[in-house]
Amino acid sequence: MPRQRKALAGTAQQKTLRVRGGALETEMKSRAGFFNLIGIFLPCLWIVIALSFMTTAGTNWHPTILDETAFLAVDVDNPSVRTVFGMLTHIAFFVGELNWSFGVTHLMSSLGFAPAIAIAPAVSMVSSFVFMLKLDMGGPTGLPIHGPPAPVPEIAMTVGIMVNINVLYQFFCAPAGEAVILASTATQVTQKHYKPIYLVAYLLIIGVPHALAKYQRMTLPDCRGVPVVR
Repeated sequence: MPRQRKALAGTAQQKTLRVRGGALETEMKSRAGFFNLIGIFLPCLWIVIALSFMTTAGTNWHPTILDETAFLAVDVDNPSVRTVFGMLTHIAFFVGELNWSFGVTHLMSSLGFAPAIAIAPAVSMVSSFVFMLKLDMGGPTGLPIHGPPAPVPEIAMTVGIMVNINVLYQFFCAPAGEAVILASTATQVTQKHYKPIYLVAYLLIIGVPHALAKYQRMTLPDCRGVPVVR
């Protein structure tokens, strides 16, 4: 009898430990899932930062010129200095493009698209602005420049072309079952509707920055941005 009681007690203790261990494992998985959601959501805020830069490209550098000690001696009324302000407006919009690329590429990855497919829209967007520079269409805010020296534009345009060739091949030419479009983390919705989701996302990722660039060219006084008043 004492041995049976000890055996029963040992079995009960093992069951209790298993239950506690299972509860702890469930709790840890729950915490991991929670922090994963944070890790997915927060980087998408780069999209908000991007929109801020692109919509205020003509003015968001004003506080730096007016308030920072390093620029207090700048003569903001000097015509030659004001010409340089056009480059600041151009760069501010370009910073928006880069932040947009970070945010949307993370979003595409979170939806479950394969790396090369996820980054293609952002690369295409940046490359399209480089093509504009090389076609003498000016920068996104209308600055009449031709972009950085070689080989930067050539690399940007080549990469833009190649990633799109890959997208076209994977979607339309790859043998059945061999296309590398989705990652193992793809959501059920993405798996079911990946083609329309990708098409809409692709058009928006490229179209929104171009629409904002058009807006800037139409509303800014000129390519130098809004005049600085000290």
